[in-house]
Amino acid sequence: MHFERADRVLVVRREKYDQRHPLRCTAADHLEGVGTGHLHIEKNHIRFCKIERSEYFFTVATFTSHSEIRIRREQLSHAAPRSRFVIGNDDTPDHGAKNTLIRAAGIRKTFHAFGRHQDVLRGVDLELAPGTVVGLIGPNGAGKTTLMSCLLGFLRPDAGNISFDGRPNDDITIRSRTGFVPERMNLGRRASGWQFLTYMARLAGVPRREVRQRSAALLERLGLARAAHKPLSEYSRGMLQRIALCQAVIHQPDFLFLDEPASGLDPGGVLLVRDLISEERQRGAIVLLNSHQLAEVEKVCDRVLFLHAGVIAREETLRHIGQHVVAIRLLPRALDANAITRITGSAPKDDTVIVSAESEEGIAAIVRALITAGADIVEVRPHTADLEQIFRGVS
Repeated sequence: MHFERADRVLVVRREKYDQRHPLRCTAADHLEGVGTGHLHIEKNHIRFCKIERSEYFFTVATFTSHSEIRIRREQLSHAAPRSRFVIGNDDTPDHGAKNTLIRAAGIRKTFHAFGRHQDVLRGVDLELAPGTVVGLIGPNGAGKTTLMSCLLGFLRPDAGNISFDGRPNDDITIRSRTGFVPERMNLGRRASGWQFLTYMARLAGVPRREVRQRSAALLERLGLARAAHKPLSEYSRGMLQRIALCQAVIHQPDFLFLDEPASGLDPGGVLLVRDLISEERQRGAIVLLNSHQLAEVEKVCDRVLFLHAGVIAREETLRHIGQHVVAIRLLPRALDANAITRITGSAPKDDTVIVSAESEEGIAAIVRALITAGADIVEVRPHTADLEQIFRGVS
């Protein structure tokens, strides 16, 4: 392979193009006119990443033929906001005012082995909005991990479309805005927790001047400060899960995928995960949580998707944005059902009535009206769906 310059565009000429054996990323490839960095050539595009002082240089290209590749260079300064990082064509949309939706339509995935085929996903449609936490639950074999792998780009669906903020999920800018915590993360055990986290921060594009500060803050936040300089080989299962959480959020991702994030954690760690998810929601991130712990899902999620036999069998809203929803339990026959319906606007069921209002004051007014009418109230509690009962019904 050799490189030529042509009208401000680098041209890479390859002696032989073998589609089955593309060049892999090496530690120090060199592009003439660009410099030394990481080069990755795939079937129909090339990516080259270089770090110079406090600036990143990314180069992308497309094959114009089997022997010629046209490369376009973008300079991404740390001073520029992350949302304005641009890699691609000149008409790439500006994400300064982005609407960071995740959309999937008609996702299908079939696995083939030993002459048999298994349809794991059979047409999944979903839409995830910023500032929400969505739970993905279902029985074993329902396709939860496969769906998450397709959304992340680890697996390619057989049919359907996936877009993040209007871009394909394998777009390099989308990858830089995504965080992921697998159920089990295989880490290099020779590095210390500090070395691993600072490396991941640099890899994720965190500005050099902020790497140490963010790393130290997260290690302290997740209770790993004292173990920061111990090798990962000495970390317990729970500690490895915590360091995995650190690397997933250190670059403040817009899209956060959590696969059993509380696996192996003690009760204190579970509470930390719960608080961390809440903080990510408040920051405006999209959080997709795959978990079998229904009680935790109820506590942190705004919506829940029930995946069964490769399709979303049911969707349940746990928290109503802009609405306060409570369940009021009354003593049996404490008040006529028609009177309860007239006051609350909802019919009671099993001595419990579900009411909603735009404010807590509105809820208090309804409770006061029931008491004035002669109702004996036993309990007033926030109302969420009973995931256990729904899970039994769906599965």
